Parts: sequence; structure tokens; C-alpha cells
Amino acid sequence: MTKPHTPKKAQALTIAVGGEGVTPRDLPLRRLAELLEATASTIEAVAAEKQVEVPRFSVAKVLEGSAAYRLVSEDEQALMVHKSVLAAVRSRGRTSSLQTRNALLRLHQVASKTGPLRFKSEIEGKKTEKVLLSVPVELDDTFVEDATVVYGRVIGAKIVGTDDGEVTIRYDDGGSGEFEADLDILARAAALIGRHVTCRVTFQRGAERDMNGRLDEVEERPQDVDIMTELMGVREQLRERGIVIDAEAWLREEEQQ
Repeated sequence: MTKPHTPKKAQALTIAVGGEGVTPRDLPLRRLAELLEATASTIEAVAAEKQVEVPRFSVAKVLEGSAAYRLVSEDEQALMVHKSVLAAVRSRGRTSSLQTRNALLRLHQVASKTGPLRFKSEIEGKKTEKVLLSVPVELDDTFVEDATVVYGRVIGAKIVGTDDGEVTIRYDDGGSGEFEADLDILARAAALIGRHVTCRVTFQRGAERDMNGRLDEVEERPQDVDIMTELMGVREQLRERGIVIDAEAWLREEEQQ
């Protein structure tokens, strides 16, 4: 007997325009179109930053009280993008990609014409928090992102907020860095504390200072082995096959060449 199809739980993200006595009727159509377009651009920027397909959010309900619009998506990647949008708004784009920060700035500019904009989160049917959209932090005009690989040891991992964490890496060549990480990466890093790791990270570089960005990938790296131990192992394997190396004779041959 075929089991009935169970629909996925929609991820709901509500954007609400604040202000005393504001209702959906107070928001002109063109201003509403700008607000929804800027919100969509922010979602698209975050999806690009996370390297996932843009989830299909749609307006499911218009709420009275404050002009609020409930956006829902049943796409698999919607939960990750949903949480990341909230994290970007909460941090004012401090560690977000340049594209995401620009989208947040555009959204804030549009919201300044309508009223304070709040994001209300509903994840897997549970209401979690309300986040007020503030102007993104100012960064250097020459600020660029640089994705690279670093080598070191994980020396710290902690949860920051509800959706993100922070991982501290001590570099092999000295110094250390702290990186924002999603909860999946955080859990993997925590399991590798004290271990040698290879990390794919995003640095944020400015003309006068560098800021650490996100930890995108972490995996354990075998520690450097002693070369003499390796050579002795090879010599033993050759001996088991009946091949005996006379090191002194081999060196004399090399000198004569």
C-alpha cells in the first residue's frame, strides 16, 4: 500500500513595515514592488554566497496590523538561505559577501522610504525571532574578498547566536584567526579541536586592515611524517622482496656520475 504524500513544511520569512497605524493600504504599489524586489535580491545574494540554488519564495499572506508580508518556500535549500538571511541582517552584513552587503544596503535604502523593516522568522512551523534591519556596517572602499586555503590547528569552536558559530584556527606559520561558520561546519571543526587541518576560508581584505570572514570547509590534515622513518619502511619492504640496497655503494656510484 502506498503511503500518502506528506507535504514539506514551508519555511516562512515575514517582512513587516513598522510604524504607528501602518497597514498594507498605506504602502503604495510602486513602493511595495521596490520592497519585494530588494528582498528578493537579498535572498538571491545570500544563496549565491552559500553556493546553492535560489529558493522559490512567494507571498503567501498579507497581514494587517503592520504592513507585513509572509514569504514561504518549500525548497530543500530554503532553510539554509532563510537562516543565513537572518544572520546577515543580525550582523549588519559584517561578515557577508560584498554582493550580500550591497543587497542589504539597497534593502535598507528602500525601507527608509516606507518605515522600519523587521524580519520575522518561522522555521519548521516554529516562530523564532524578530530582527530589525539596520544600515550595514561601513567597510573600506577598497574592500575585497579573497578565498584561499590555510593550514593550522583548530583551537576553538563556539556557537554565536542561533544560526552561526565561530571557529578559531592557529596557523602553522604563526598567528591565529577567527572565522564565522554555519552550524554544520562548526560541528565538524569542534570534532577536530587540536588536530592539524586544511581550511578553505574567505578573508575580507581592505587597504589598511584585513578582517576574517567565513570558514567554508575544514578537513583533517595528516601531520608531517619523519622522512627517515618513511625511508626505513621502504627499505624494509624491499628487503622482504629479496632486494638489498648497499647504501655506501649507491652513494659511490652517484659521486662517479
